[in-house]
Amino acid sequence: MPVTNVKTRWVGGDLQFLDRAGDVIATWNGSDRTFDLALSGILNIEGDPVNATGTQLSNLMYDPGRLAHGRVRFTAQGDDDVTVDGTVYSLEAAADVTLGQWEHGGSAAASATSLAAGINGDERNDGGPYYEAIASDQSVFIFALETGVEWNGTIARDAAQPSVMEDMAGGENAGSKQFVIIDHTVTAIEDAEDEIHIPIPWETEPSAYFALIRTATGALKAATDLMTIEDNPRRIKIEQDGGTNFAVTDVVTAFLLE
Repeated sequence: MPVTNVKTRWVGGDLQFLDRAGDVIATWNGSDRTFDLALSGILNIEGDPVNATGTQLSNLMYDPGRLAHGRVRFTAQGDDDVTVDGTVYSLEAAADVTLGQWEHGGSAAASATSLAAGINGDERNDGGPYYEAIASDQSVFIFALETGVEWNGTIARDAAQPSVMEDMAGGENAGSKQFVIIDHTVTAIEDAEDEIHIPIPWETEPSAYFALIRTATGALKAATDLMTIEDNPRRIKIEQDGGTNFAVTDVVTAFLLE
């Protein structure tokens, strides 16, 4: 008979999970539909371990990732193919948009409109496009269809037009991340030194962050201070910069996403 390291039992309508010693390691509450993990337990979400300590689980959020995006700009009519991370959009005298083709149209703006139409009308990717695009005057803004770093890549031309290219960038993978809000009251020493240091509770650089400064009475302050992320230790550094600065007893509220 197989032996398992986890046993279950029903108690008052709740499903309890027990280890081999009979200790409860997790409970599924049948009334409010919550899952309670015992202290020292670890829950893996998207492959990332999360320790069940205090409110740490409530600070975990699922980040859907970021879409890569790039741009090209024509300053005259297009004169050859455009390649987006290996996908070729060819310039043709008579374009078939289902093949990702486009026409120069006799002007920069017409070239941008036609290239965007070729990107959107392309059916070479299992019947659909590889990217989405919008034309604005003489430029084309190109967007990935899915999130992820694999969508970051180069945009290349085979001739002089488009004249300016900005590579596909900004794509980030989805996954579980920590989110934290930190309140910090400015001290006399910080005010005297014109700088604040607030430690961050993880080692990696935050993917996004911003801060608000309020007076002790709660009024928002339009501060011109400079905020950066520093190492050793990982921390927020705020330096007085400009005409409106933090002062003693002001409260800094920092919002950080891992």
